[in-house]
Amino acid sequence: MAFQQYFRPRRRVDTPRSGPSMAPADLGIPAAEPRSGWPRLLPGGVLWSGAALAAGQAWRTLAQPPAGRSAVVLAWGGVALVLATAVLFSRTLKARWRAEAEAGRAQETISLLLRDFETQSDAWTWATDRSGVLMHAARRMARELGYGSAESLLGQRLVDLLHIGAGGPSLARRLGFQTRADLPREDLDELERRLSICQSFRGVDVQVPVPGRRSPCWVISGLPVFDASGEHVGWRGLVRDVTTLREQSRELHRLAHTDSLTGLANRHVFQQRLGAAASALSASARVDAQSESSPLSVYLLDLDNFKTVNDKFGHLVGDQLLREVGRRLAAALHDRAAGDVELLARLGGDEFALLVDRPMNVFEREALAADLLGALQTPWVTPELCIEVRASLGLSAWVNADTGAIDLLQQADMALYEAKAAGRDSVRAFDAAMGERVARRSLTIQDLGQALAAAPVGPSWLRARGPAPALQVHYQPQFDVSSRELTGFEALVRWTHPQRGPISPADFIPVAEETGLIVPLGAWVLMQACLEATRWPAHLKLAVNLSAVQLGSRDLVRTVADALERSRLPPGRLELEITETALMNDPEAVGGLLQALHRLGVRLGLDDFGTGHSSLACLRRYPIDTLKIDRSFVQALSDGPQADMILRTIVQLGHGLGMKTLAEGVETAAQFATLQRHGCSQVQGHHFGAAMTADQVLVLLAPSAAVPEFEL
Repeated sequence: MAFQQYFRPRRRVDTPRSGPSMAPADLGIPAAEPRSGWPRLLPGGVLWSGAALAAGQAWRTLAQPPAGRSAVVLAWGGVALVLATAVLFSRTLKARWRAEAEAGRAQETISLLLRDFETQSDAWTWATDRSGVLMHAARRMARELGYGSAESLLGQRLVDLLHIGAGGPSLARRLGFQTRADLPREDLDELERRLSICQSFRGVDVQVPVPGRRSPCWVISGLPVFDASGEHVGWRGLVRDVTTLREQSRELHRLAHTDSLTGLANRHVFQQRLGAAASALSASARVDAQSESSPLSVYLLDLDNFKTVNDKFGHLVGDQLLREVGRRLAAALHDRAAGDVELLARLGGDEFALLVDRPMNVFEREALAADLLGALQTPWVTPELCIEVRASLGLSAWVNADTGAIDLLQQADMALYEAKAAGRDSVRAFDAAMGERVARRSLTIQDLGQALAAAPVGPSWLRARGPAPALQVHYQPQFDVSSRELTGFEALVRWTHPQRGPISPADFIPVAEETGLIVPLGAWVLMQACLEATRWPAHLKLAVNLSAVQLGSRDLVRTVADALERSRLPPGRLELEITETALMNDPEAVGGLLQALHRLGVRLGLDDFGTGHSSLACLRRYPIDTLKIDRSFVQALSDGPQADMILRTIVQLGHGLGMKTLAEGVETAAQFATLQRHGCSQVQGHHFGAAMTADQVLVLLAPSAAVPEFEL
């Protein structure tokens, strides 16, 4: 109220000398009030002027200040107002200083974080104007580009620093760089669209050419920058170095598509390429039915006896041989200058494959096969070794739209199987008849597996009466030549198919050996025969054949020991027969196995003697008890005196080495007489008795039964 009282709107007073003026009475200030208190401390004019200025009425400074108590009240009010204004200003100033300090600290923190980020991370910041000229670049980015400082990059365009790829000139105009040359077209289109409407982008690959160094690979991402009016003024973003990542990706791609040993394509790439080629042909069906040419051919090549090389010289030498084979095959194809229409691959192990995606007739396919095998004819010579390299090859050709990639591979595999069966180092081309044979073989494998799974284990007299099992063990008698007494039986497996009837062992035994079924089949025959033989007289022996595949099994000794233990057959009554060829495949390994079997107490016989290439030193070194003369020598006795002399020599050789001799396949009395004259120990064959079932053996051995006689 004091301010309102003393600072009412003034009234103009005209004086003759100064014009309009302000009288003290007009301000409501008593003129006669005595000066006391406050005026002694400060001059009244000063207080009056300060109060007027504080009230925002500067014009009152020209008027007469109040006096007395009114002056005191007015002065204190002015002082309070001045102090309040000062306090408010001080607080505002302190708040501003505090905000500026916090902003400075935040800016320093951001700068430190950005510096640490650019120092320790593989990503760096950048900024350009709208024309692509660098306005900011990280120090590490400058170092990676070969510049001493980040300032050296400023003012340069990114297009001058990064690789010019296939992005197109529009990308260079908009951002100042172009993308990697192999960037997919759809990615380029999307990037172009985003740049055209000033949208952010991310993950664009660029190449960075750096003289004297490998070219780094970067991934760049960016955001458009707009000014206050919304106009596009530039770009800013991140660059990330993905050189190591891309190299690892390329290495993974190489490993996924390349055989690490030979450097050739691997199975995945071969099958992918074959599938694409076969699908394209099936879709177009562009093959002339009357033409002998085929637009697509598949070759499968497998090394002969590669396992022997591995076992004899070690896997390191085997790997070196595979690399040499791959190099020779690639060189043979290179000499033909076939280009991209041929793909050579290693499918695994010692199996190689060739895909020819161009028309070839029968003669051209055979000529190419001959070139491939011819490239391997030269022995592989190293400072320490000289190894003969041989291979078998099967090929197939695309016929019609029904021929798929899987069909071509299967057909080539069938042809390869036929080539190996033909004696190796040979070529076979797939045909319809071959397909029928292979189909029968596949059916045989399937049915044999089912028959083996259902085969009973145990003596026949313990089984309930019912249909005879598909697999049975038959026994062919063996006789002593001098006394003509029964000495034992040879166990022979027989298979009666429920639909196809009896199947010859010559048909299913080779299949079982190729597929590995011979191992469980042989173990079943051994166990079954040992169990059956326990019902025979103690002086009769049991002979069981061992396949070469079984000799390669690590569990053979345990299998024999288990059969003897379970059947309780004395080991001395069991004779295991191995072929001469199996013995010589790996004499050292087989020799150790024979010694282990001999320590079990079983006898050992050498089957088919004379058909292989065993040496006398091997015969003397191994614990062989019996030489079994192959039936071919017995059948040849009617050919002349030379066959007779060979047979006599074999018998004398066996006796000279302390071994018994047993001739198989004796079918006539004349053959038996010759064997008896030469001193052969034992005989077996249809002349003395065919193979019989276990029940028939028991009938034969019954006390009331007479052992069949044979004519001399």
